[in-house]
Amino acid sequence: VFYTGSFQRAPTGTATKEAVFVANRFRTIVPVYFRKREAGIMARSWRHAALFLFLFFNDAVSGCDFDRDLCKWKNAPKNDVNWTRHSGATPSAQTGPSVDHTNGTAYGYYIYIETSGLKSNGIGSLQSQVLKASQSSCKVSWAYHMYGNQMGTLEILVRVGQSESLLWSRNGDQGNKWNTGSISLASYSRPFAVVVRATHSACSVSSCFRGDIAIDDLDLTGCSVSPGTTLPPPTVPPPLAWPSQNCTFEQGMRQWHNSYLNPVDWITRQGYTPSYGTGPSDDYTLRNGSGHYIFVETSSLPPYSHIVFSSSYTTAGPLCEMRFAYHFYGSDIGNLDVYIESSSGGRQLIWQRSGDQGNVWHVARAQIKVPTGVAFDVVFNATHFGGIQGDMALDDLNFINCDPSFTLKQCSASQFTCRTSKFCINQDQVCDFTNDCFDGSDEASCNNIFKCDFQKSMCNFYNDEQNDDFDWISARGSTVSYSTGPTSDHTTGNTTGRYVYIESSSPRLPGDFAILMSPVFGPVTKSGCSMRFYAYMYGQHIGRLEVYLQLVGKKRPANPLVNLTGDQGQEWKRVGVNIPVQSSKFQLVFVGVRGNGYAGDIAIDDFTASSNCPAL
Repeated sequence: VFYTGSFQRAPTGTATKEAVFVANRFRTIVPVYFRKREAGIMARSWRHAALFLFLFFNDAVSGCDFDRDLCKWKNAPKNDVNWTRHSGATPSAQTGPSVDHTNGTAYGYYIYIETSGLKSNGIGSLQSQVLKASQSSCKVSWAYHMYGNQMGTLEILVRVGQSESLLWSRNGDQGNKWNTGSISLASYSRPFAVVVRATHSACSVSSCFRGDIAIDDLDLTGCSVSPGTTLPPPTVPPPLAWPSQNCTFEQGMRQWHNSYLNPVDWITRQGYTPSYGTGPSDDYTLRNGSGHYIFVETSSLPPYSHIVFSSSYTTAGPLCEMRFAYHFYGSDIGNLDVYIESSSGGRQLIWQRSGDQGNVWHVARAQIKVPTGVAFDVVFNATHFGGIQGDMALDDLNFINCDPSFTLKQCSASQFTCRTSKFCINQDQVCDFTNDCFDGSDEASCNNIFKCDFQKSMCNFYNDEQNDDFDWISARGSTVSYSTGPTSDHTTGNTTGRYVYIESSSPRLPGDFAILMSPVFGPVTKSGCSMRFYAYMYGQHIGRLEVYLQLVGKKRPANPLVNLTGDQGQEWKRVGVNIPVQSSKFQLVFVGVRGNGYAGDIAIDDFTASSNCPAL
């Protein structure tokens, strides 16, 4: 192959774009003749004409830019979709590259998988020749392009015998750009093959096309062909009926994808959302600025916009439950519906929430009821009604007991059997103001116990005004101090419900304490009893919460049953108190101690006592 061309001299140690093009197009170069075009070849800017003889070797174990063919890489025979050569933009909008990686032009070629019409979780695999690591520098390197909000997974694997091992993986949108990767293969002493595998995201065929994955400049350097060697067919494990589908959004949206009809998309985020007075300040999983969640930015949305994302599943067992964290804070919060769309055509609403739920993460539970063997989608549909303070956020989407093979064990005598699901829960979870059974059966028969949600009264709780510095007070919504205290009660989860708390702002001083006395209980016979309540201790100046058991007419003991110190997070936490056998009457004493600043509000709510803790 002969090439004649003019070249612009580049600075020392660099190459001109013409030379790069030629070097990439014809990878082995032997110069045979030079002719100076003009004098002054040492001048800073000069030109010369050159005649090169290029000896072109298209070997699969060298680099492949896909400008001519697949370079002996082969598509797997049972692919759902094959890798194909392409130049320019892919047919689908908002996904795939528009130029190749080698030359950065629309004329250069790359390979890609086209996801329009591809089934959920469809796979395309590309395999090299059988190789051996002929040098210690044997490695595979590649350029990859993964752009689109319905992006699946790209993996690099190595096959040795019938086994495959994962070397590298990326999932989700990686930006509208070419990225690069490289993995050493020098440690493989037996013949092997490299496999490039793309897996489409889990979504319906009709709406999921923005997931095109592209590869370019797939190079195997320091490796050589292993002549006459073949590998046996790989051992394919049986598909899992319900693979792990939990998602914390730390690696993108994984199998979840946005609807192509969305005016804006659910997107991953760290820290605060852009708008003031709405959205979370951190994620639910890690509770710091580095964790990820997904949210809808509503600043520019027109009224009555719908923002949808979903995921598809092949089947689920009869006891399948989905749990997720949600954050609805702001005066313009709209509505979120979660529903199931089955392959039989039905739609079933399984969860719904509207309006401001306070500046706090809540945990939701929804039961998934579809016949075993029926495919379905889980769909989240957010509706925005207008305004800029309407950011909705989600995190930690988890699925519990969803494999069809899952079976329940019979509950023991010390456990409670949920009416509908037949789940087993501990007895101390019964009548504790939390719907642990999901069907409400654990909270249905609670008339024979003492319980107080502080909604209408203090339930015979009272302040010890003779022995403390200030009082516990009843409140609803947020406390008066910024960055401390709850924004809603535990009972209702909204601003209409009440709780009791200590206010730590002025004139309170460090070490000041407030004492709340419970009603009188006892005596307690047999094996003792249990009491439960929920505490909210959020703020950088939180002091401590102590709970004592004090016999009637006696002094408070030195050692508390409960001692919580410092910030416990932006949530209501369940606290259990085990009461031993008592022959005398007693009270619980709640002591809230003020910390070193105003951001130290401590709240309690939803106190309950088991049936063998009689209130007098």
